[in-house]
Amino acid sequence: ASHGAGVTLAVAGSGTLACDIEAVAARSDQDWADLLGPEPAALRDLVARETGESGDAAGTRIWSALECVRKTGSLVQALTLDSAAPDGWVHFSAGGARVSTWVTSIAGQPGPAVLAVLTDPREGHDG
Repeated sequence: ASHGAGVTLAVAGSGTLACDIEAVAARSDQDWADLLGPEPAALRDLVARETGESGDAAGTRIWSALECVRKTGSLVQALTLDSAAPDGWVHFSAGGARVSTWVTSIAGQPGPAVLAVLTDPREGHDG
């Protein structure tokens, strides 16, 4: 479960699952680089180019995806962009896990938020 942007997001099922929700925060390029590190910061720029969204939304997607990975206890901290779909979903891989992210608005909140859900197909769950 994760609490952010004024709501709680939870996922349930078999296998390895994790989730995160974060309000999109405005940060300078240097702040994003300091927060994410050099490789994820470069990935942030790629995601922004692929989706046409702000660097802040792309950075929040990556932060949320990394939070999901951390919640599994995995030592893998590297993300790879798998796809940026026209419907707004951006999918990453981290080791054998997949993290799907989506930027949306939430009623009563001043700005967008990122939802992220990690699944691990190696665990044999339905999702």
